Amino acid sequence: MDWSKAKSILIISFLLLNLSLGYQLYLKQNKYSNNMQWTTNNLDELQELLFKQNIKLSTEIPEQLPKMHFIKIRKIVFAENEKLKGGLEENSNRNVIELIANKSIKNFELYEFNPLESKEPDYLVYYQTTEGYPLLGAKLIIYLNSNGELFYNQNYFEIVDSGLDKQVISSYSALRRVIEQGLIPNGAEIKQIKLSYYGQTNQSNIQILTPVWKIVFKNVQITDKLYVNAMTGGMENVINY
Repeated sequence: MDWSKAKSILIISFLLLNLSLGYQLYLKQNKYSNNMQWTTNNLDELQELLFKQNIKLSTEIPEQLPKMHFIKIRKIVFAENEKLKGGLEENSNRNVIELIANKSIKNFELYEFNPLESKEPDYLVYYQTTEGYPLLGAKLIIYLNSNGELFYNQNYFEIVDSGLDKQVISSYSALRRVIEQGLIPNGAEIKQIKLSYYGQTNQSNIQILTPVWKIVFKNVQITDKLYVNAMTGGMENVINY
């Protein structure tokens, strides 16, 4: 037997196998990222999926397809259970609290109110934003204690570096993935679909944030969330900040 020839055949076969497996992986990863544009067919297909799974959509479906990038950040804890300066009158609403916060909380103008996680006016949640997108993990919480005093916790992300721009996948692609994989239970209600930046850990001060489609849904009395990588269509692990 010509072992040299046999060895060459084995190497070529191995390379062809790798190419085949690589191509299959590529197709799998891109199944949910090929639909880069919204069409009438997309909407019809999505409505059909929602109907079949008895899933209610109670929010607008974003149609924008911006270019986003990876972000490198440094996490800074500005406050932990710190008392908010300024008097609070009885029956004060969120607008009054925000006026006080704007004078006392560092970089308050960079934070965006999140109504889904808040219980006005006793518990208010905000996320720091960049370029109009929330930085999940850079959370500001303002709350009333049992004595009616205002306190707050604040995380801030300092942006250190960023990667190259790349167009994100559509919200349709992200929604289709989570519905087809059964990640949203039958009978659930989708409350929010929003582009955000998301990190894989809350343990490190230096993190890389990935663009994601954040999908919030309610099932009976439980509100849950999913993160779909807006670059690849893959699922990101859920971290509780």
